[in-house]
Amino acid sequence: CDAAVDFDVTAYMSTLNDNVEYAAISALTGEGIDSFVDKLEMMLSAGKRRVKFKLPMSAGGIVNELYSNAENIDVDYTADGIEVTATVDEKLYGKYGRYITEETV
Repeated sequence: CDAAVDFDVTAYMSTLNDNVEYAAISALTGEGIDSFVDKLEMMLSAGKRRVKFKLPMSAGGIVNELYSNAENIDVDYTADGIEVTATVDEKLYGKYGRYITEETV
């Protein structure tokens, strides 16, 4: 917006619908970059949850699917089964919800 002559950023933003996500960034000073990154991270993580699964040893296929489709995976093989902590989307959360033992923030 710094390069735009006689452009009123505040007036323009007031015309935006409440459902529109935006971040004003100064091309001249870089002001607003932190806000932009924060909004981007929030949008990318929307609908994802950090959960802990307790899987039977026979559920190796589920672990493979979690490695392929989940994020931040931590796997621990114990005598009682496989404990997996991962960030999952709504689809994986619903599909394997019966194995969830804990939901973390």
